[in-house]
Amino acid sequence: MKIHFRIDDSNSRHTHLTLFIDGANCGQLGLLSKDAISFLMIVRHGASPTMDEYVETGKFTEEAYT
Repeated sequence: MKIHFRIDDSNSRHTHLTLFIDGANCGQLGLLSKDAISFLMIVRHGASPTMDEYVETGKFTEEAYT
């Protein structure tokens, strides 16, 4: 399975992501930026290195990490 998160918009408070699975747009998520960083880390670590492809595009704003 190809899991692709596109970071569409990020600021110190909120981040909007679009999720694609095998190229299909599955919708947009809006999270607090600190939660988005944690959420992507959880999904990234849960993806199987032999069965899945995990991709993140876009960037968090520097303020998201504070």
